[in-house]
Amino acid sequence: MTDKERITQLEETVKKLIEIIQSQTIKQVIVLDAALKELRDTL
Repeated sequence: MTDKERITQLEETVKKLIEIIQSQTIKQVIVLDAALKELRDTL
């Protein structure tokens, strides 16, 4: 495998990781938002 191929593979891996992290963050924000709404309804 050439250096260029390795770099391309690394870039693809990093992109996938970023996508996973972003989707996890979005899920957490949705959960937090729902929890806040519940709190508001309780108060």
